[in-house]
Amino acid sequence: MKQEVLSHYDSIADEFTNLSNKYCNSRYLKEIRKCVKPSDAALEVGCGTGLLLSSLKARRKVGCDLSSGLLSQLRSRNFWAVQADAENLPLKDSSFDVVYSVNLLEHVPHPKKAVSECIRVLKDGGRLAIITPNGDWGPILEVADRLGLKAPEGPHHFLTTGSLKEILLREELELITLRKIVIVPNGPQFLKRLGERLENHARGLGFFHLVVAKKR
Repeated sequence: MKQEVLSHYDSIADEFTNLSNKYCNSRYLKEIRKCVKPSDAALEVGCGTGLLLSSLKARRKVGCDLSSGLLSQLRSRNFWAVQADAENLPLKDSSFDVVYSVNLLEHVPHPKKAVSECIRVLKDGGRLAIITPNGDWGPILEVADRLGLKAPEGPHHFLTTGSLKEILLREELELITLRKIVIVPNGPQFLKRLGERLENHARGLGFFHLVVAKKR
């Protein structure tokens, strides 16, 4: 699966930013910003073209991605970038205040191992944030992919709420948030805003899981 994922993202690297859903990107950034302080050392695992990481304010920023094609398209150089496998990060233990990933776990062969690596490089008391498609809505996500409402998914395995909880259930983590976000990913602005208001009341609805946890 790893080689197939790499080939897929290298093949769409030139158009990746244009293919991405701009509204979803803005929502990802809004949620990740809540976890990152200007004094933090922050790591994005699966940084792609660096759109999110370049927009964050942090003392030190590092991004890694498996795809050299995506890294070649970096829009900003205000962070250090390295080509790396999420399941084997070439980074020291306990070196970051915040570690986050967006739309990564569904593309790695062993999501639990990737999360373990994120925890390893996180300082005690540090924050872990994960955004990944809601596998409970798998058929809807596949339709959205075919309609071109987001970047082509490539090889993937969407995580259900149950499987994500199983991955996160470990002694090193204190789970702070596990909820759904983005009910309306495309369409008129008023519908998107309505979807955002509904998120506060219909917590089981949304195209993406949002996880925030703390390392004990």
